[in-house]
Amino acid sequence: MSVPAEFFDAFMEFPLLLRTLAEAELEVGNRIVELGHGFPAPPVGACIKLANKLSTQARESGDALRFYERNGSHHSGEFTDTKRHYFVLEPANFPDAEPDMDVIRKAFETKPAASTRAGARESAGCKRRLAYALP
Repeated sequence: MSVPAEFFDAFMEFPLLLRTLAEAELEVGNRIVELGHGFPAPPVGACIKLANKLSTQARESGDALRFYERNGSHHSGEFTDTKRHYFVLEPANFPDAEPDMDVIRKAFETKPAASTRAGARESAGCKRRLAYALP
């Protein structure tokens, strides 16, 4: 697979290190889903977002290649060079499963409320103090 035509001109502006990284991913079936000039790239650079996480490169920094682990809603990892003007981004992680609200409600039903227990202790203490204070 090659770089889609609509991304080709901007892709050719990327440093050779990042182009090589992205091209290796395209060869094994990954694809570019977005090319942008905004976050996280500064106005002088660009970023491409891949459809899948990288499989041809370890997710770690090397000599001139920098890797940053992220856990945002837009991307989960970013590869860049030392200048940090161009980025190859991995897709965002799958969101965690929603909590089971029935389980949470059931846990509260089986325990007495903390405010009820505290209120009972306070009222018992007040009665004892009053008993001592009366003539």
